[in-house]
Amino acid sequence: MRRVGSVQLTPKLYRATIDGERREDISAIVRSGKVTYDQDRETQMSFACVVSDPSAVEPYQDFLAPELTLTYPDGHVVTEPLGLYAVAPPRRDASPQQTKGTLDGRDLGWILSSATVASPYTIAAGSNCMDAVAALIASVGITRYSLPATAHVFDADTTWPPGTRKLRIASDILGGIGMYVLYMRRDGWLTTMPRRTLIEAEPAVRYATPAESYVRVVRSQILEPDVSRIYNTITVMRDDPTKATIYATAINDDPESPVSTTSTGLTLAPPEPIRVQTLSSQTEADALARSLLEEAAAVYTKLTLTTSPDPSRNPHEVYELAVSNAAGDVAAGKWWCSGWQIGFTPADGPMIHELNKLVPFGEVVE
Repeated sequence: MRRVGSVQLTPKLYRATIDGERREDISAIVRSGKVTYDQDRETQMSFACVVSDPSAVEPYQDFLAPELTLTYPDGHVVTEPLGLYAVAPPRRDASPQQTKGTLDGRDLGWILSSATVASPYTIAAGSNCMDAVAALIASVGITRYSLPATAHVFDADTTWPPGTRKLRIASDILGGIGMYVLYMRRDGWLTTMPRRTLIEAEPAVRYATPAESYVRVVRSQILEPDVSRIYNTITVMRDDPTKATIYATAINDDPESPVSTTSTGLTLAPPEPIRVQTLSSQTEADALARSLLEEAAAVYTKLTLTTSPDPSRNPHEVYELAVSNAAGDVAAGKWWCSGWQIGFTPADGPMIHELNKLVPFGEVVE
């Protein structure tokens, strides 16, 4: 157990199976580590860990199950798992004194990403869409998945060519029915959920200055926007020549939005439509266009928030902030988290959250 400020931090690392069964506590070989969530990556969760004996873990065979316990001065204890990770071959750093290495852990979606279909892969008309995703996950030996039920079915036989990665097929199916791509919760289970109107989402956590909870805000910094990702017009279309064309165009024309067509006098759009093979209906196309447009408007105001460790976070969360900094900048209201990084040991530093401001806007869908 080691201390971070007034908080005692106890990292644990277990060698585990693909089913999440813990086999051995290998915490003694851990020197440092970080768990990272980045929603822009295909497999969104990763775990990098420097260890004194990388031979203690067998690449491609073993799985890593990190866990973090925080003990506060008043006796309050928080213990949370930080995912389940397949292990790629370690990067070794040999010296005359010792041999150490960095374990490269990838979330379970990486297994699906590494597997391809050897022949044309066809899902028959009438098949339940979520059952089809479950079958893909199970085909690579993953048992830790929890998928929401859906009544959506394939309206026609749908085929992917040989060599298509199974994660791509799952993403195509989920995108077509208005779901997020597969992601891993902190408990190590693969899951998804319906895309939602972020501005109306219930915040998963509130951070404030002064602190209103056990998590302390260290600093906040407004960042320059990524202009390459700011759009006020987005078109999605069904990319399947065997089916009738479905498309929807969402336009942000709200004068209260700083990036709207009204505010800028410009149409800011991706270079081509967002193509989704398995869009099932006009309703799904409209909803997807609206969701993508909301995310594109949010990246206009970006914030890096640094806090004490908070291992309770999951992907795709909305935060509520009431935060000010020494420069007088104030971050308030709802923010959408696109990524975070949490240190696994005290030497790895505080937790960093990448946030985008959620601004209400009206839109038209054509």
